[in-house]
Amino acid sequence: MTKTFDEATYRQDFEAINGRQSSTEELEQAKGLIERYTVGQNSDSGLVTYHPSKSSRFKTLMAATFGWIKRGGVLLIMTPVFLTLLFFNLIKSTIGVFVMWFVSKLMLGFIFMGIVFLCDQAAFNEPEKTSGLLRDVGTFLFGERFFTYAVPNFFPHPTVDAWIIGIAIVVCAFGMTFSRYDV
Repeated sequence: MTKTFDEATYRQDFEAINGRQSSTEELEQAKGLIERYTVGQNSDSGLVTYHPSKSSRFKTLMAATFGWIKRGGVLLIMTPVFLTLLFFNLIKSTIGVFVMWFVSKLMLGFIFMGIVFLCDQAAFNEPEKTSGLLRDVGTFLFGERFFTYAVPNFFPHPTVDAWIIGIAIVVCAFGMTFSRYDV
């Protein structure tokens, strides 16, 4: 095995990547890299083999041996921070989900009333006379009082609505807490 440094190739590669010539310090630093790695060529097969240095092996061993202690320590320190962040995000997502629930129900009500008006204008003046599919869909979305008193019920199916809202709150809170993007 030979330890050689091809200075001409290094200069060409450096200039192609950086768009300028390398300085003497950068050249010396590159020459120092040859001491970290021993690269040899098997004369039989022509394969280039990689042999890490002893310091590189030691660093890998220490990272593998004590890395779990470092990760455990970081997790132990970060747990109260994440729990506090999750708590405040639960509050924010609760407010946001309820606001979106009411806004979406209002918009859905306007859209549905527009559809009722376009499809059955006689039923628009007297909602009790709405029939068929429009009445079934309206009752499902807004409850029976929507047709008798023209008042939408925001929670026509309380159990199902509570589950949907609860799951949406938890998903939003966890999404805000463990998001990889900081706002």
